[in-house]
Amino acid sequence: MHVNLLKKMGFSVNDDNRKFDSFEDALDYATRWRDSRPSLKYESDGVIFKVNDLAVQAKLGAVGSDPRWAVAWKFAATEVVTVLEGIELTIGRSGAIIPNARLKPVELGGVTISRASLHNFGMVEKLGICEGDHVVVPRAGDVIPQVVQVLKALRPDHVQLWVPPERCPSCDGELTVSKDKTMTSCCNNKCPGRHSRKVLTIFLSTETLF
Repeated sequence: MHVNLLKKMGFSVNDDNRKFDSFEDALDYATRWRDSRPSLKYESDGVIFKVNDLAVQAKLGAVGSDPRWAVAWKFAATEVVTVLEGIELTIGRSGAIIPNARLKPVELGGVTISRASLHNFGMVEKLGICEGDHVVVPRAGDVIPQVVQVLKALRPDHVQLWVPPERCPSCDGELTVSKDKTMTSCCNNKCPGRHSRKVLTIFLSTETLF
């Protein structure tokens, strides 16, 4: 196995890799690995099955950069329930206004989460979010936290549905909304919210030149 060769060369290798003679045995091991995930000393979002034969790998080839002789089995995202303390808006370079959830800090997948994506105003409307709601937050691909569900049975009394702004929160300019409600944008090309993001992006993209 090339993994053993890498280990002999001094590379750090996961000792839990295994070689199996049947896919059924490999799947059984992967299932047990998934079930032991909470007790691992590191984060894991899945396992990779590979054909352990270089000649067969060469015959199978690849599609673009994706080999046909290897496949990743991703585990279901870990998720937690926490309280939505508020919704904050950010303005992108194009003027798109993005709602983000401010959460009661909670640990998820080994990190403390205090913010999560709400994607767009259409998603906020679909979820029917109120400040103070208990929400379900998984990490998409175990990387990006996002709000996917509101537990309305736990909703406090005397709360109101969050209402999106009618004008730009940065410049008070007019907003445009796409037909499918997935994009709300500021129409003002001179909006300070847009330009502060542009300046930051330009700085980040050119700082390596110096």
